[in-house]
Amino acid sequence: MTTPPESSSSGDPHLPAPDFRLLRLEEAHGFLERQVEQLNAEVTRASRTISELARRLDRLEAGPAPLPDIPPAAATLAQAERQVIADALSRAAGGLDQAAQLLAIDRAALERKLIQHGLA
Repeated sequence: MTTPPESSSSGDPHLPAPDFRLLRLEEAHGFLERQVEQLNAEVTRASRTISELARRLDRLEAGPAPLPDIPPAAATLAQAERQVIADALSRAAGGLDQAAQLLAIDRAALERKLIQHGLA
């Protein structure tokens, strides 16, 4: 009894049958490449996070920026706050990010206070 020649999945006896081991190796290779790409992306994100945390730690270790003295002419808390904000803006040359950092508040809070005190 003779064995019929191997045929491809299309049924054509003249085409060689696919080597499924090779297909599995190619799939495994592709899978491993994708895993390496994902790991590289995670390492990059972790590196950025570590860098940002190091910058924040440096700022914390430096301590808060000293606030200006409140002038005695400021009779109310609102006037004192307005004066401190105006001074921070002056020291930051009008830069809102730097002024907010000097005041140890976020930029959105500074923007609200600028409107509240008529400094916007």
